[in-house]
Amino acid sequence: VFIFTSDGSTDSTFDIASQFASKCSADHVHVRHYDKADNVAIAKNRTFSHINDWRREYPFICVQDADDVMGRNRIDRLADALIDRKLDFVFGDYLLIDTEGVHAISSTKHCENLHIGIWCTLFRESLIPPSGKFFNEDIEMYEEFLKWWEMKYEDGVDIKPIPGFITNYYYRRDSSMSKCSSKEHKDILRDKRNKIHPYCVSVDS
Repeated sequence: VFIFTSDGSTDSTFDIASQFASKCSADHVHVRHYDKADNVAIAKNRTFSHINDWRREYPFICVQDADDVMGRNRIDRLADALIDRKLDFVFGDYLLIDTEGVHAISSTKHCENLHIGIWCTLFRESLIPPSGKFFNEDIEMYEEFLKWWEMKYEDGVDIKPIPGFITNYYYRRDSSMSKCSSKEHKDILRDKRNKIHPYCVSVDS
C-alpha cells in the first residue's frame, strides 16, 4: 500500500505524487493533500489515520520523508528481523549527508538514547491507534524521540537495532528540524523524558 500525504506543499510535489499513483505497482494507492499542519506530529498522524482500511492485510509500517532516499534493502531486511525474531519495532543504520560530507551512522549508537528518525524504522501496525494519533501533538519537535522513549519505558515495546545495511540516506539541510531546534526544545524533550524514565544523556549525543 502506498499512502502519500502532502503537508501544505506549495511546489509541484502533490502533482508528481498524483502522476506517480497511476504508475505505482502497489496494490492500493492513496494520495491526499492537506493545508500546512501546525507541527510535524500532526502531519504524520494525519498520514497514519489512512492506514485503517488496509492495516490487517498489510501489517508493517514503513515511513519515508519525500526529500530523502530509502535504502534498497530497508524493508526486506527489517521485515525479516520483525518476523524471525517476533519483534514489533526495529531500526537500522543510515547515512547522514550534510555540507560537511557523508557520515555513516550505526543503529547500535542509538540503542540507549533512542535518537531514531522514523525514516530508518519498520514497525507493526498494531502500535498505531485507530485514530492515527501515534505521536504527541503537543510537542513542537522531537516527537519521534519522545514516542520511542514512551514505547520502551511505558509500553514495554522491545526496540531493536538491526545493523549491517543502509536503511536511509538522510539529507540534513538548513531547513531540517534538527538544525532549527533550540535549547528550549531540547530542554522540553529532556524534561518529558525524565518524567517517564531517568534520562541523563545530552540530546545532542
